[in-house]
Order: sequence, then C-alpha cells, then structure tokens
Amino acid sequence: MSQREVPGNQGFYDEKFETRMEQTGWKQGEAWCSYFVELVLRTVGLEDHAAILSASAVQTWKNCQNSTLFSTSEKPELGNIIIWQKYVGGQKTWQGHAGIVVGMDKGLLITIEGNTNSEGDREGDMVALKIRNYTLKPENGLRVLGFIRVII
Repeated sequence: MSQREVPGNQGFYDEKFETRMEQTGWKQGEAWCSYFVELVLRTVGLEDHAAILSASAVQTWKNCQNSTLFSTSEKPELGNIIIWQKYVGGQKTWQGHAGIVVGMDKGLLITIEGNTNSEGDREGDMVALKIRNYTLKPENGLRVLGFIRVII
C-alpha cells in the first residue's frame, strides 16, 4: 500500500484511503501511525481488537497490556504490532510511534508503518516498509517499548 499524506497531516492524496482513515477516527492535523495500524486490523476483520487501540501509540501499549484481546512482549514475532516511545535527552516523552512487524532477521525488523519517512521519523508523510534495528536505545529518538500480539 503506497499512500502519501498532504503535508502537515492535512489529509491524503488518495481520497478512498482518507475516507478509510477517517472511519478509524483520524482527523486532519493528527499524527496517524496508530490509526494506520487500526485500519489494518479493521481491514482483516478484527474490529473488536481495533476498538482498543488509541490515537496515541504509547496509550495503545497501555490499553493492550490490560486487554484479553492482546498480549504484550519484549520479543518480536511476525504480525506483531510494534510500539516505540520517543526519548529526548534520555527521558521518555508521551509521544511514540506504531507499526506492524512483517519480517525479522538477526536483530533487524522489517515493518510497515504509517506516518513515517525515509529517515524513519515518527512524523512523516507516507506508508512505508522500514528496516530497523530494534535493540537500539538512543538518548534522542525512538526506543522500542514492546510488541503486541493479537489473540484470536
């Protein structure tokens, strides 16, 4: 799925995609990585699961820790939702990022993410496949908070 946003989280060039994102609760101006994960769950028929997610990646992690529809882990598996938390000066912030693990190889993860870019930022302009080292713990940037597995 190759989707691009109108700059500044103002919408999407593909009107059908924008309509589907709005159905998840996304509104113009909002970051949309977690909404993209929710859209994927809804697309595969997991509406009840999708309803537990939040617009906030970090809140999604908290919601899933207390849900019988998900389990959380520090170890990745294919199909997991991955949640990052943003750090600044070694201190965690309320901000984060979310994606879906679609491949793994020796400490590297291949993910599909919404609201990312070629640098891998949490604020981007596209849906993209990314290759990330999930063991890094930068002082400034994204650190893996954990992995969420859907229980069916």
